[in-house]
Amino acid sequence: MSHWRRGGETGGASGARAASCRRLALAPGGWGTSQGTSMSTALAADAALAAGHRLGVLGPALYSLHGPADGLLDVTEGSDSIPGMPGWPARPGYDLPTGIGTVAAALPFVTALARAAPG
Repeated sequence: MSHWRRGGETGGASGARAASCRRLALAPGGWGTSQGTSMSTALAADAALAAGHRLGVLGPALYSLHGPADGLLDVTEGSDSIPGMPGWPARPGYDLPTGIGTVAAALPFVTALARAAPG
């Protein structure tokens, strides 16, 4: 089972989260890891390279992906609530706090996104 809010993640309506997918990155001061939005950007760039063309609007391609075959992990427990405000619960499939899930495996995700993006 996977839980939302690992490591203090927050967010509203979303597509795919890259919270669990890390990549080595060169930053001012040396090498470190990258995750979250910057990781999503790198994955989209990799998918564009794999597709051989610009990906265009990613929404339709992202929402056509689902499950481990496409490199995604469906987050099914937890919520995006904050103290004093109820949030939306995570549930199987698309939900407001986690969207279609989180990227669990970069290569299948990049391959699936490249395949799903219109040419």
